[in-house]
Amino acid sequence: MPKICVPIIGENREEILQAAREVKKHGIDIIEWRSDYYKEVLDYDRLISLLIELREVVKETVIIFTFRTSSEGGNGGVSDKIYEELNIKIAESGLVDIIDIECMSKEKIARKLIEKIHERGTKVIGSSHNFNNTPSTEIIEKKFMKINNFGVDILKIATMSNSEKDSLNMILASKNISDKLFDKAVISICMGNYGMATRLLGSAITFAFMGEGSAPGQISALDLKKIFR
Repeated sequence: MPKICVPIIGENREEILQAAREVKKHGIDIIEWRSDYYKEVLDYDRLISLLIELREVVKETVIIFTFRTSSEGGNGGVSDKIYEELNIKIAESGLVDIIDIECMSKEKIARKLIEKIHERGTKVIGSSHNFNNTPSTEIIEKKFMKINNFGVDILKIATMSNSEKDSLNMILASKNISDKLFDKAVISICMGNYGMATRLLGSAITFAFMGEGSAPGQISALDLKKIFR
């Protein structure tokens, strides 16, 4: 059964903590802090202070830290140097369980960065996002294998589904990779209305919304809880 993850995308401290309280109240498995929406994300003192408060609110709930760049559909635009510095600071804090690293768009720095995060005791999702289309099953599988070669703990590919066939391609690719890499969790998502089936089948973690969604085609977390019950 997929774990349910709710992204938090607030711009300020109050919005972020209020969203976290709501997620905690409903017993969601995982939260993803989309820090690229936080206006003071590069003020490291404020960032860590807020992260301490966030951890106090959600207690033992798993936290994924994500700074999604604009090249992969996010709200963040920073240099590779700042991207690396930010994620290492978060790993050093010991306050999050998992950090999402964009292996494709940050290919030049990803391997060394992932090693540094692991040295600090934090797990890594290696991710890739395509907001235009979904390639063939074969191409998806090759991309999964490429991400795996960076030494990540969890593999994630999200693409835009423009047809039912796109979603079937993703589900099949996910199954094939899960069979090959049985020791790795695989997150496989097609965005958009055609991709809804992939949020219910085949993915180790499914992303859902409470309040405002962070990607097209997300389902309400409360509806997912009823479906999975």
